[in-house]
Amino acid sequence: MSEPSSVHVSVLLDQVVHWLAPRPGVVLVDGTLGGGGHTRALAAGVGGDGLVIGIDRDPAAIENAGRELAGLPVRLAQANFCDLPEVLAALKIEKVDGVVLDLGLSSDQLADRERGFSFSADGPLDLRFDPTSGEPAKR
Repeated sequence: MSEPSSVHVSVLLDQVVHWLAPRPGVVLVDGTLGGGGHTRALAAGVGGDGLVIGIDRDPAAIENAGRELAGLPVRLAQANFCDLPEVLAALKIEKVDGVVLDLGLSSDQLADRERGFSFSADGPLDLRFDPTSGEPAKR
């Protein structure tokens, strides 16, 4: 098995798994996918009959998670978590059993000087979670 491409460590992982209580057949949402740590842990609990939907605005997070979570009961969507109703409609899912939002920056975004979030490395000031949308902070 290859090393994960994400350097991010999910916060409160044990607590998220405890409170969302993944079990076979349930549908859960990770509305801030990031490095995929919460999604991976939840997918292990929902089994083949369940589903974890991972949402993130960051196209790099979606691409990396697609590789890291391949073969797990996971569906990914590049979107803002506030667009959850539209994401669920597109997937033809009427209800979910739980949602987690780990708000803020991920270590991956801070570590990549080209993303423009770092305060410890030189790079362009961007500050967008989705670099294909809107204007960077520095023009």
